[in-house]
Amino acid sequence: FLYRWITSIRERFGGMMITPKQAMREGFRALKQGKFLGIVGDQGMPESGFLSTFLGRRAWTSPAPAILAYRAKCPLMVATTVRKKGKYYIHYSDPLYPDLTLPLEEETAFLMQKALRLFEESVKKNPEQWLWQHNRWKQETPKTVYYKYRHDSLLILLPQDMTSLLPHLSVFREIYPSAFMTFMLPKNAPLLPLQDVEKIYYEKDSELFLQDLRYKLVFNLTPLKGLKHHFLKQSAFQVLALKDLYALAKKHPVSSEEPPLSDILKRALCRPNTLWTTGNASQ
Repeated sequence: FLYRWITSIRERFGGMMITPKQAMREGFRALKQGKFLGIVGDQGMPESGFLSTFLGRRAWTSPAPAILAYRAKCPLMVATTVRKKGKYYIHYSDPLYPDLTLPLEEETAFLMQKALRLFEESVKKNPEQWLWQHNRWKQETPKTVYYKYRHDSLLILLPQDMTSLLPHLSVFREIYPSAFMTFMLPKNAPLLPLQDVEKIYYEKDSELFLQDLRYKLVFNLTPLKGLKHHFLKQSAFQVLALKDLYALAKKHPVSSEEPPLSDILKRALCRPNTLWTTGNASQ
């Protein structure tokens, strides 16, 4: 009922709603007929294949608006709204005309970059009016990981003495190849052998109680207590300490008396016969 009611409101002035599956076919047909086509194109879509930055962070976006503009030989405009004193004011950008002398893939990327920058500017101008409940920076989460641990923004807290952990830290990137990943490590820590990760250095243990709403899954590899309660009050869905990881891994016992931490992580977080095989410790 709710969906039909909302659709009736959106179509009451003669417009027609089309589903995402129909977007390319019906959208192209409408443009060739000289109609106006509006696309709500600011959702995070890791499956789209188009990667850019949005507000300084890696984000996936559907390139459909630029592809349709190119194929239908029509301009692309960015529409934004501002609420003032109970009324909505719509602003349309200057038209962005596709350069048909360039290959489709190249021009699609160029048009999308320009459109995203315009939308970015509108958010920065009125940040309080950008109401968005979805994860705009959603990343592809691996199906090898148990569903409850499939998150795309991770925080790994490392202890003052992290020497024994160092050889196993690369497994986090193996398990989560596309996730946003932050390591909090002591100021004098050895070089971390990982690329494309954020590093935050701390001197005092109290600095580990970070005030940051980005992280959905936190790994506490320190002996400190209180961190789980702290991060669950922030925005984390799960906070896993070493003892939690060992308990999860014990559900899949191995012949080795003391499996390495890298194996513990795989068995705790990943489905059997994916990154590890039943019966033996993974390499």
